[in-house]
Amino acid sequence: MSDDKVVHLPVKPKTAPSVELTIVSPYGGCQHAHFLVDERAAEVTCRDCGEKLNPIWALTKLSQLDSSLIQRWSLLTAHVRLLEGRTKVKCTCCQRMVTIPSGASDWKVREMAERIRREEGL
Repeated sequence: MSDDKVVHLPVKPKTAPSVELTIVSPYGGCQHAHFLVDERAAEVTCRDCGEKLNPIWALTKLSQLDSSLIQRWSLLTAHVRLLEGRTKVKCTCCQRMVTIPSGASDWKVREMAERIRREEGL
């Protein structure tokens, strides 16, 4: 390949931004874990630091917490249903009582948990 067919493009170095950027860490300062809700004024305030919060943000946090609690509850219920009261058996080797593993794979537990959420309407 000859150099006469190569087109050289002009290279411009990037210039630094003229405005300073500030990175806000979501883990710095108050986590706003506790809310005070004023229904009349339609305001949400952090109970810990007193900062006014966006009500939609607070609602999102509460819905995420509710969703994770529902998932955890359904997984635990699935484990209980799979065990169906069988928790211990006498070992034939040492004659001690040992805990019975459910023998269920993770996908089976998740599948049953999903069925429980549908049955409960969650």
